[in-house]
Amino acid sequence: SGQFAKEFDWGKLSATTSFSFWDLDPNIVDIDLSFLPLFATEIIQSQDFFTQEVRFNSLEDSVVRWNAGVFFSDLENSGSTERLLATMFGPFTEEIDFVIDQTNIAFFANAGVDLTDKWSVDGGVRVEYIETDLARASNTALPIDDSRNDIYFSPSLRLNYEVNDSLSFFARSGLGIKPAGFTGFGSDPTLVGFEEERNWSNEIGLEYSPDESLRIGLRGYWNEISDYQVNQSVPFTTDFIITNAEEVTSRGVEAEVSWQPISSLTLFGSFGYTDAFFDEYVFNGIDFSGDPVPFVPEFTGTVGARYEVGHGFYIQSSFRTTGRTSFDSAGTDEFTEDAYAVWNAEVGYEGENFSIAVYGNNLLDQEFFTFINSQVGPLDGFQPSGGGSPGDPQLFGVRATVRF
Repeated sequence: SGQFAKEFDWGKLSATTSFSFWDLDPNIVDIDLSFLPLFATEIIQSQDFFTQEVRFNSLEDSVVRWNAGVFFSDLENSGSTERLLATMFGPFTEEIDFVIDQTNIAFFANAGVDLTDKWSVDGGVRVEYIETDLARASNTALPIDDSRNDIYFSPSLRLNYEVNDSLSFFARSGLGIKPAGFTGFGSDPTLVGFEEERNWSNEIGLEYSPDESLRIGLRGYWNEISDYQVNQSVPFTTDFIITNAEEVTSRGVEAEVSWQPISSLTLFGSFGYTDAFFDEYVFNGIDFSGDPVPFVPEFTGTVGARYEVGHGFYIQSSFRTTGRTSFDSAGTDEFTEDAYAVWNAEVGYEGENFSIAVYGNNLLDQEFFTFINSQVGPLDGFQPSGGGSPGDPQLFGVRATVRF
């Protein structure tokens, strides 16, 4: 990535360009865990992502704070999957190849002004045009070629009240959009597409910082979500799609604190609790209304410390905990991961233009799942496969960063 910036009499201009690529080659899963090659999956997938943003900002001493700009991105997601499946008629291999292209052009603008010495207001809007194309081929289904064009409008408004230099309150409301699109792992043309997710988010909170050594943030939120996008396996098939739940409510609280008891030591922590459930969701004739939303942990938390040894050297350690998380829409215990904690630590050096660190992640080698497959199909006796994706094991490494 790279950035260009220039300041003028009227404001600032910045241009940011980034390109990222990701490859998975291959991911192999032995589904039945036997010594015989009966059930196995091999996935090869890659993603290329290019973004370009041009932004105009007001000067810091402007009476009206504003920024506006244009954003462009191009995403190509391609994959190839082979599933070895044993049936009553003998083994066979299911092959899937897909390419999903998505182009995004967005215009955005935000403005803020101080109404009094204590009250201020900020508002913004984002307009997006998104074009998505899907090409899918398989040896077990007809090829699928589909595309769609969509325009989205996302406004937001925030009100701030500054009690004094140490304490302030805020309230915010806005409409967020998660774009519509396609999945490459569905064989039914009527199920490969999904609609946009619309999130009316509302939050209130406070920020307290009596001095430079202590900062406390607390917020509560309530989100009303329409057409919530759900990762869903299709019963009695090998398909895995994204479908839409009619209505979801998500509400919770988040808190974070950072404290420097001495200049060289920083203590930090955060905690979040979420209650997310389906208000209305029916899929394949099953009503999941009232059930917890999958992949959303009940709580998350982090506590840690960082000590600056001096001359750029530091030591840092943290514990991260994740609450009970279900991986199917019914919240079944069999497909739910209990709460767990992970301990990470690192020792490093930070210079003006580069940094280097030796780190250890999951030092206690905690075993946990980040996904458990509840898919049911005729090829496995109409029983859930029970396969899953384990979390990262104990890992040691070196990380280097160069800034120029």
